[in-house]
Amino acid sequence: MAHKHLSQQPRLSLLLVGAGLVGSFLASFLARWPRLGRLRILDRECFAFNNRSSQILPCDIGRPKAAVLADQVRQINPALEVEWIHADLVAVPWGIFRCDVVLACLDSKGARRLVNEAAWRYGVPWIDAGVAKPLLARVGVFVPGDASSCYECGLDDADYAADVSHPCQPAEPAPATDTSAHHGALAAALQATQLEKLTGDLAGGSLAGRELLLDALSHQMQESRICRRASCRFDHQIYQIRQLDRGPRGMTLADAFSSGRKLARRGSEVALQVPGRLFERRLVCRCGASRVVCRLKGRLPASASLCRKCGGAMTPVGFEMCDRLVRAELPLALLARPMAALAFRPLDVFTLSQGKAAAHFELGTD
Repeated sequence: MAHKHLSQQPRLSLLLVGAGLVGSFLASFLARWPRLGRLRILDRECFAFNNRSSQILPCDIGRPKAAVLADQVRQINPALEVEWIHADLVAVPWGIFRCDVVLACLDSKGARRLVNEAAWRYGVPWIDAGVAKPLLARVGVFVPGDASSCYECGLDDADYAADVSHPCQPAEPAPATDTSAHHGALAAALQATQLEKLTGDLAGGSLAGRELLLDALSHQMQESRICRRASCRFDHQIYQIRQLDRGPRGMTLADAFSSGRKLARRGSEVALQVPGRLFERRLVCRCGASRVVCRLKGRLPASASLCRKCGGAMTPVGFEMCDRLVRAELPLALLARPMAALAFRPLDVFTLSQGKAAAHFELGTD
């Protein structure tokens, strides 16, 4: 099938999750791709001394990896719109997944499950890549659809039980990593190739629903299909997420509930949830003091949880945390508070539900 000339095709918006060994090489490939119009780079780490042999120059040690890659991309292609986010994947708003393709270069199955869920909810295809010893490079492609397989379709109980993170920057000082730079470049090249196939820039079709494993030592390549499993722990639902005009500062909690007025005439039984997050309802201090709160868990800085009595750190009470707020149970004063006071951020996604009916919304920017 003939393809349009690249200059005639629309520019694409991509999200790169992970700026380590694979992501650092992939970013430079993306910067040279004519189809790229906008790039977001997300990573939680800063460059450390042990990264020096495979990822970065010494002068960048201590800087966020996402920021360094963003600078490199701008140097290669100043015309690109580039944004970097230095944060943990579990803390970022789902709205960043509203893009054309997600590219994941991660270090654990748990992180990949998070990407799988968020990308699938938006109906956005995503490409996973990684490395393993000795000199194995892997890439998989997942395209949301009614009969499509997802990342979790390829996992079993042992995978969930053994899920361990292997970050590029360990918690304790460590010697230089023995993973070769060209190993990461190999995985990044496979991932970039699948991106061009997925978007139609290269003929031959993508690996949708499949995984490719390349063994650079034995010069062998293996392709396997990931079948859709009825017993998959993920429900495979694609949400219709409505974008709201207002952000968390300009929208009260009552306004948020009103967004789902079609669920019920009065809306008194409507519940509000944020996928993957809990609400803190009470904080306690070791001195015995306690404070009633209502906010998303883990979103505010530690200084916002200091005890007013002794200045110590207050922690949430486990049995008083909840995964939803029911409108009928909330005081009017809380309903009148802006969403930002509950630690909501721009682009956060929330769900309003009543029985089996549900509606999904994405907060705007303030």
